[in-house]
Amino acid sequence: MKAIFRKPKFNIEIVRPDYNSKTYSTNLVVNFVSSEITKDDKSSTALISYTFSESLDPISSDFSLNIIAEKDSNGRTWIDKIFDMDLVFISEFDVIRYVGYIKQRSYAADISSDGSPERRITIQGGSLGSLLNSFKIVLDQALYVGNSTANTASTALMSMLSSEWQPGGKFSGMIKSIANSFLELTLKFSNSNSTGVKGVIDKLVDLHSAIPDKFVVQYPMSLSLYQRGENSIWDLLSNIAHPPVNELFGRWNSDRSVYELIFRQAPFEPADWKQLVCNIIPPIIIPEYNLSFSNDDVFTFYLCCLVGSGIDKNKAVVLTPGEKKRNLYEIDEEKWSKYGYRPLIADFRYFNRSKIKEYSETFSLIVELSSMLKRWFSKNDELLSGTITIMTVDEKDEQTNLKNPRIGEKLKLMQTEFYIESSEHSGTYGGPMQSKLGLSRGYEYDNNGNMVKKPDYIAHRLQ
Repeated sequence: MKAIFRKPKFNIEIVRPDYNSKTYSTNLVVNFVSSEITKDDKSSTALISYTFSESLDPISSDFSLNIIAEKDSNGRTWIDKIFDMDLVFISEFDVIRYVGYIKQRSYAADISSDGSPERRITIQGGSLGSLLNSFKIVLDQALYVGNSTANTASTALMSMLSSEWQPGGKFSGMIKSIANSFLELTLKFSNSNSTGVKGVIDKLVDLHSAIPDKFVVQYPMSLSLYQRGENSIWDLLSNIAHPPVNELFGRWNSDRSVYELIFRQAPFEPADWKQLVCNIIPPIIIPEYNLSFSNDDVFTFYLCCLVGSGIDKNKAVVLTPGEKKRNLYEIDEEKWSKYGYRPLIADFRYFNRSKIKEYSETFSLIVELSSMLKRWFSKNDELLSGTITIMTVDEKDEQTNLKNPRIGEKLKLMQTEFYIESSEHSGTYGGPMQSKLGLSRGYEYDNNGNMVKKPDYIAHRLQ
């Protein structure tokens, strides 16, 4: 039997940005290390454990630190010295894997079985994606009265959000323009000379470079993204995505040292699936797994609606346009006999009906998109999903020669490929470092990304 042994190595660096500065600048608060010896007065071994998660929902991608309630010479613990909105950089094996900000600090105590008190400090926070969601402005013209600069910027942003986008236009350009205008408006409204949170976002977040040029507008759009009241960058961009057809998420890029926004068509076309980074995982680094087949997400009726086209769900069901009298929707007749009516209906918003010359163009587009939904999701009951726990990857380890699996990539185990939807890393002082991966769409694919065969003999393969 083969075995891999190694010494845990992690450090958590907490820095404090100067939110009143004109440029991005930080001061080190503390560096929690996994080594038993440290001579640096800014380093500490008081960290008991850590966890951080990344998922396709960046708002829920959070972290947690458990720290000993040690006191310094002035009687202060870490809950007194670490502040809200401090930035947290979590490194594993000398590579930064996660960056977030602090939202909550708590102090707890209880009595152990031997009667002695046990005190602990917990630091919790969110990812930079969560920061994009929490940083808000109010798009209300009344607020800009008396501030001509802010009023001009607000008018320009409103105009941009209601602009027309034609098929073939790049989403990367659209998102870059919206995000830049939003961030500039926050400063002009407050009349502040400091960059504030914008400085952190400008330094650590890349909102458009990772969006592929081939991801373009499929139909004429007229954007109207903002709502009266509070709006965040994430609110605006989420309104452009149309799940489950498109996906919008963020992840930390260790090579570029930035948090990248990933906005793309969900990678279920064979060519797109083929292009995803594939991580081949050997069973030797898997201490635990839980994989299953399920019919919870089985669909039998597929329809894409173009909001604003004049064809809603009810109308789409009765229309049979064209010479072939083809339905606008798709039905899986085989599964219908087993499961009945299980609809998957996706709404494509901001459809600019005035830019379509012929009504038949609208019909054709609905048929095309509905067929795409069926291709992507018709085999859901044959797909493996679940979780796999692996030893956290040390990319410098010559024994394994692996890369750290990330959300939005593939994982290959034996002949089966999975889509990585979530990743939770954890480490304990003196204990193991592990990564728990949430997986979906497990199937056997060929070299071109085509679905070939339902996974079988899973228990035998993983023994």
